[in-house]
Amino acid sequence: MAFSYTTFEDLAARLIAAREWFEQIGLATADSRLQLVQLKVSELLGDLASIPRQEVVDKWTDNSTYWTLADALSFCEIAEQFSELPSHLLPRRKLATILTGPLSPLDENPSDASVQARNILAELELAANLAAKGLIPLGFDDLHIRFHDRDMWFECKRIHSSGQLATHVKKATTQLTRAMPGDTARGFIVVVLDRLTGVDRRVLRIDHDDQTLRAAHEVVEAFLKEHGSTFRSPVDTRIVGLGFILHFLVYSVPRHIVGIAFNLAIIPYVGRQLLEYRDRQLLESLAEHLSTNARRREPPNA
Repeated sequence: MAFSYTTFEDLAARLIAAREWFEQIGLATADSRLQLVQLKVSELLGDLASIPRQEVVDKWTDNSTYWTLADALSFCEIAEQFSELPSHLLPRRKLATILTGPLSPLDENPSDASVQARNILAELELAANLAAKGLIPLGFDDLHIRFHDRDMWFECKRIHSSGQLATHVKKATTQLTRAMPGDTARGFIVVVLDRLTGVDRRVLRIDHDDQTLRAAHEVVEAFLKEHGSTFRSPVDTRIVGLGFILHFLVYSVPRHIVGIAFNLAIIPYVGRQLLEYRDRQLLESLAEHLSTNARRREPPNA
């Protein structure tokens, strides 16, 4: 499981650089969701400087704070990692879309375009976190990387309720089947678990950083125990893995540090108990690669 943890103070500085990068590539950020996120983070920092940390945690423990900070982390990772991509690879239309939309997902309407901004944000955040591990995106229509000489495609789904899960899994399977060009390609369905599991409505209080990883494992295990049957073995045997994304609003009690954590778990596809040996090795290598803290980059043609 990949894990990163960022304090509010760090986010504030990174957001300034993120806005500058969006402007540099020709995307205006005035009156955008990115600007709203930056203003709210600045307001929170003002409280951190003037009242005790525990009081700040109590005051800011709400759903809107969680989503503001999760979005802030997403924007920062995207700007930092995509700034190193060649200009022709940048998904400019998608980058423009993520600047739009409401600040809170509760204000989204699944039946119109308001939901698209955060859906795409989840996809691009996944791409940025893979890039941070040296897995450079080769395409964004469906996220495409290359690892150990194998082309991999990721279909990322942000789902509002468990009742939508089966529909989204079926849709992701169809999209991956269309995207993967040959027998050697491998596919992954990635699900954002924040709203599905309720972690967006609580603060994770920790004494040690490894408790965040433990909490993420517990959330994924509980989710699969309840919904694992939804991930029946796909007809397309090239779809070999599942991914789960979680964000935690974290308060480190002994250090009085408040922050947001990103977690990515990669596991074998639940419905395929007997993966081919080479596929299982591939998944294990990918999971191990993502669990390291290295920021090493592999060239796109590696």
